[in-house]
Amino acid sequence: MAQGTQDRVTDRDLVSIQEVRTKVDKAYAAWLKYRSFGQERIDAIVEHMAETARAHAQRLAEMAVEETGYGNARDKLAKNLLCADLLPRRLRGMKTVGILRELPEER
Repeated sequence: MAQGTQDRVTDRDLVSIQEVRTKVDKAYAAWLKYRSFGQERIDAIVEHMAETARAHAQRLAEMAVEETGYGNARDKLAKNLLCADLLPRRLRGMKTVGILRELPEER
């Protein structure tokens, strides 16, 4: 491999590594905020995410096919809608903050 080509590959690798570090830092900062949320706020976030997923399900399906080259948009749309409906339904009413369950008999 020519030196110029190697330098470009190295530069892309370094840029990719920095992008990952930046995203991890942002994710950690978001988690620090998120971990202080109460159950009502978490429930509202889950519902909003589901609504947003439903609203964008078609475009997300098309993007998945474009990006991966696998499957077809119709089937991916069905999967997206199923997940957007089932996951929040399953989580509704589930305690996800604080002590989730106590099992005193196992102490």
